[in-house]
Parts: sequence; structure tokens; C-alpha cells
Amino acid sequence: MNMRVLDAVRKTPSADAVKNMYFDDMRGFVCFIPSVIVGEVMIIMYSNAISVRHRSSAVTSCEIDYETRVYTVETADSVYKLQDLERSRRTGKKRIASTLYMESRILHRPLRIETDPDGHLFSDGRYRTKIYASDLPEHFIYGYLYKRHGFISAAGVKHLLYVPDYIFNHRHKYDTLYISYDEPIRQDAGDHGLKLYDGYKHAVSGSLIIDFVDAAEKYSGYEVSDIRRELKRKSDWFDEKHGKEHLHE
Repeated sequence: MNMRVLDAVRKTPSADAVKNMYFDDMRGFVCFIPSVIVGEVMIIMYSNAISVRHRSSAVTSCEIDYETRVYTVETADSVYKLQDLERSRRTGKKRIASTLYMESRILHRPLRIETDPDGHLFSDGRYRTKIYASDLPEHFIYGYLYKRHGFISAAGVKHLLYVPDYIFNHRHKYDTLYISYDEPIRQDAGDHGLKLYDGYKHAVSGSLIIDFVDAAEKYSGYEVSDIRRELKRKSDWFDEKHGKEHLHE
């Protein structure tokens, strides 16, 4: 369930002031809660439905106002008021038409963050949707791309091109994996001897390359053995040049 924490109150404040501040800071937090079941722990996750923000003690009671869709959840040590953000959604699966859903809109000024207050995702990083992270199929891979966090589809991949970087002192940060869901990826003649590419839909870098290659093999049946060899060659070169203890991505 995609929820907003309207209120969270400890029955007995913690002796740790930092814990109290962290708990109080949940008010207004848009989150994903897998379930609310009496007798079980309630898990409050970030809206990406991947990382855990807070685990309650076991739920002792749960009341729902079906008109406002506000949940009052009580545990041994706390009381939570939660607003159901999906109250108006239609039954059935939502249409997932894009290969990219971002948590914030991709803007020309990357330091400016524009998110949806209810935690909806942006299709292609541009268009506001009614889709939550929890609505996406498992073939959407979460990671950092286009200077934002978001989800990219590893299903229907037709072509991949891995281009390693052997100049900068990072393992994969400046490497690029070009992704196409239809036409082949072609090298284009660039100015000043630069290699440019055409025909791709998305490009990812850093550790997301490894996650996407694994996912493309699993969800698209893509043959990735050559890419894995190139990734290992780059990683071995990096270890030899900078040492295995070097932690740069």
C-alpha cells in the first residue's frame, strides 16, 4: 500500500533524542507499507519499495475509516495515522507503457529536484503518472541514472553495447552501457575524434551496468557473456592500476 504518514506518536518518548527526532520526522512521509496485520511488525519503506525507513513493534490494533481511507494503527509503543494514497485507483493492473520511470522529473538543471508529493513516478523522466514504484513489474531495475534515481526496464532488450573508460580512476563510473529495445546501436562519426553512438534508447553508467546486464540476461534472454568478459577485463585493469583496496565505483 502506498501511504502518507499523517502522524506518528510514541506512547513513551525514547531517552535517545536523535531517535525521537528521526521518529517525529516521519510526519508527512510518503511511503510504501507492504501490509498491516495485527500481531505482525509493520514495515514502513521508502516510496521506491526497496529500502526500509522504519520497523514498528507488533501491531496490536488497526482501525480504518473507509470514508477517508485513514488507518489508525497502534502498537505496544506507538500510534500511527496513515492516509491511503491509492483510495481512488481503479481495480486491475495499471498500464506500464514506458521503459523508464523516475522518482523525480529530469530537468535541465540537475541540482533542482521536482518530485510528486504523493510519490507517483515520472514516465520517461518527464510526464507525471499515477504509477507508484510498487506498481512496476519485477523486470524494472532500480538505480541511479540521468542524475536521478529511478527504474529502467530490462525486458524486451534487443541490443546492448558496453563502452568502458580507461582514462579516469573509477572502476565503472565513467563506463557506459547503451540499451536498445528495437534498432541496432550504431557508432556515429563525432567531432574531434570522439566516438558517438546512435540507435539506443537509454544509457547507464556505474554499478547499474552490472545490475542491468544481469537483469537483461534474466528478463530478455540476452546473451551477455561477451559483456561480462569486458566488464571483468576493465575491473582487472582497474585493480592492477589502482589496487583492489581502491573503493571508487
